[in-house]
Amino acid sequence: MNTFEELQAWKKAREFRIAVSKLCAKFPTEEKFALTIQTKRSSRSVTNNIAKGLADFISKKTYNSAEFPEGHLQKLQII
Repeated sequence: MNTFEELQAWKKAREFRIAVSKLCAKFPTEEKFALTIQTKRSSRSVTNNIAKGLADFISKKTYNSAEFPEGHLQKLQII
């Protein structure tokens, strides 16, 4: 495995991110700059951190960003 695009977790997170974007399009206009932006950022962070986690693993760094996507998913549950 050479790229994050090959990871099943990244593929599922991307599908989730797309679904979140479609859902946010249905939010009321008054939520455009509050709830919508926060929700989209959280969903994007999941895919970004999975990609970074793989890069760190490949680079053999000890930094473990696999914990961060879980935190962003929990934040979305709260929202």
